[in-house]
Amino acid sequence: MTDWHYAFVYDFGNTSDGYNPNNALANANSSTSPTTSNNFLAGVENALITYNGFYQHGQQFPVAFDVGVQDVPWTLDEATSSNDIMFMERSSAQVVATEFGGGDFRTALDVRSNNDRYWFGAFLTGPNSGALHTAGAFCNTGTVAVTAGTPCVTSAQMTGLGPQFAFLTRGAYQVVQTRDATLHLGFNYANLFAPRVLANESAIQLYDRPELRVDPTYFLNTGFIPASGGQVYGAEAAASLQNFFVQGEYYHYVIDSRAGVTAVPGNLQGGVPGPVLNFDGGYVEASYSFGGRRLYDPTRGAYTGVIPEMPLAPGSHGWGALEVAGRFSIVNLNNPNLTTAKLGPAYSAPGVFTGGTTTYGGGEQTSYAVGLNWYPNLNMKFMLDYEHVVIDNPQVYGGANYRGATIDWIAGRTQIIF
Repeated sequence: MTDWHYAFVYDFGNTSDGYNPNNALANANSSTSPTTSNNFLAGVENALITYNGFYQHGQQFPVAFDVGVQDVPWTLDEATSSNDIMFMERSSAQVVATEFGGGDFRTALDVRSNNDRYWFGAFLTGPNSGALHTAGAFCNTGTVAVTAGTPCVTSAQMTGLGPQFAFLTRGAYQVVQTRDATLHLGFNYANLFAPRVLANESAIQLYDRPELRVDPTYFLNTGFIPASGGQVYGAEAAASLQNFFVQGEYYHYVIDSRAGVTAVPGNLQGGVPGPVLNFDGGYVEASYSFGGRRLYDPTRGAYTGVIPEMPLAPGSHGWGALEVAGRFSIVNLNNPNLTTAKLGPAYSAPGVFTGGTTTYGGGEQTSYAVGLNWYPNLNMKFMLDYEHVVIDNPQVYGGANYRGATIDWIAGRTQIIF
């Protein structure tokens, strides 16, 4: 069985912390119209089969194929294990990028290859594990005869778009790889060619919380943008010099919107090609470690957590390793074309302030974070984070004279890895 491998991870969280408005597990089925019930993205996080027999049988280039539900290793920060990331949560700029078909709980078919210096992967991804996976018909709540939560009566009340699909690719190379220094460069590209939100709407929604998962409140939120597709263009870089480490990524998000979308039939279909919407985001984070350092992991094309030189263990004098970290991140989801005048009456901003036909977009978020991480050994990690977040989103706060707010939070985490 060395040619075949499998993985299965079930997330038992199922709390409001895990809310995902695109999870349609309870929002639709073939016999009732969509409801407004909250849905929490818990369940199968990983369930995949891997074949790497070509590499095992001595081929020149190591190649592996994966199929199933997985955490897609697309972007440098996502390829870094959640056990190893520098802060408790990844940056909002990276989270927004994965909304174009990447991230956790994602159904995917991929091919990937790597050696000690290069890493390359290509992915065909579908919906999340709790979302719509069929091309079946669904109740159209825009028709007069259908009320949300009631059964469909005639075939005229049924519409069906099918599931979401995207193509993603990532490549990276270790330009420098020595004992005391590394330099990593890479790229990311995503093409969300069949966008879906909720059960049956052809749209894209970009959103995230202020880099702390304590409740499902979103300050960044574009609302459902009628769209025929979207792309992400990304660049990644990382470097280390002995105990110093730095990494960063830049993302340019593009949405191919559709204009003139009517409020009926209510599934954001129809319309004509609209303006191309452009957004940007990125982050840079750095750390210095005492008693250990981060190392490059060629199997994921990313870096590990801090590896203690003298782990804490019974009968030893080791205390582990300490990491002092800082991060700056920014994401701007504002665009002057995010208006009902441009996109049609079916588009509505998530906030209450619209200024007639003028909206301010999804908001801008700038975050400044510092962190302290203690790694007693390879199986334990203690994290303490502080972050100052600046939000600029009049849609949330009521108008041009109330442009936003500042958020300050401090949080800790105890982590046991087994």
